[in-house]
Amino acid sequence: MTERPPTISWVRRLLVAAAVLDFVALIAFVVLYATDRSAIADWVSSSPAFAGQVRNDGVDATVRYATVSVCAVHLIITLVFSWLAVAVGRGRQRIRATVVLVVTTCIDGFVATTPVGGVVQQVVMVLAAVVKIAALALLWAPRSSREFFVTASRDRRDLAAPAR
Repeated sequence: MTERPPTISWVRRLLVAAAVLDFVALIAFVVLYATDRSAIADWVSSSPAFAGQVRNDGVDATVRYATVSVCAVHLIITLVFSWLAVAVGRGRQRIRATVVLVVTTCIDGFVATTPVGGVVQQVVMVLAAVVKIAALALLWAPRSSREFFVTASRDRRDLAAPAR
């Protein structure tokens, strides 16, 4: 097996940091829900994404739905980043990590512009976006990172090949 370059160790740390930041954003949203439901009700009422549901189910039901949805997404993202931190360190999942990083960075950028989780969540999402962009740069830019994944992939193929 190939030796892991320092850049991959940093990518792992950044993925763990992204998981922690997403969990902090989850906590910020839950605290806002527990202390100021009217802010979430205002967001749900004014959001075009929830207009039909508010009309059909009412604001309270839509607030519950939005809260459960946001919490579930944050929790799933936290778990995915935790798993990726382990997988990337073993020389696997670079493409999946890239897709997850790009998609969640876009989501973080969007969430950072909305007042749904309050100022704390907005700041955390900006930090998370910066961390994810740094992880992407380290995942693809340094030559040592590219070689690590190519060599790790080759090593796995050699192990999987039947002995003759």
